[in-house]
Amino acid sequence: MVLILPNNPSQIQQSTSLNAPSVTPNGTTSNVSGNSSIQIQNPTPSGGSGSSSTVAITTSLTVSGNTTRIAGSLSVDGDIITNGSVYSYSDERLKMNMKPIDNALDRIEKLNGVYYQWKDYNKGDKYEIGLLAQNVQEEFPELVNTDKRGILTVEYSKITAILIESIKELKQRINELQK
Repeated sequence: MVLILPNNPSQIQQSTSLNAPSVTPNGTTSNVSGNSSIQIQNPTPSGGSGSSSTVAITTSLTVSGNTTRIAGSLSVDGDIITNGSVYSYSDERLKMNMKPIDNALDRIEKLNGVYYQWKDYNKGDKYEIGLLAQNVQEEFPELVNTDKRGILTVEYSKITAILIESIKELKQRINELQK
């Protein structure tokens, strides 16, 4: 099933669930369940090469099935909960120009883990633990991204490789001291 959205997403009046009959803006009804797939497309504005409209899901979205693919970015303001695993492509056959991470321990020592609260009170008032993107950017700029609003994000999962190399360097220093 393909759900064609109008150029202005606010024109959609009906909110639907993907496991119940779905009503598309043109009025047709379709069931989406099992191994079916759904695509959400925005028509190209006249004279343009693409659409910048956004589809917002303001309550919850449950995705099930064998494979769901999102091409592009997925931005979530809230928690992502899974009872499965999250994988990143890491196959050596897909990579080139590989080189070691030098001075990992010295660079990791310059990062500061912090407790913090969000300024946005809608996120609650509990303390979180993390890093400041500006601090990470000084040592590992390839781990920091800037979104469309100029807000910095950190690829936390990639810090694992740096920590592994830091542990190796630390072990080497310990071995040298033990001699």
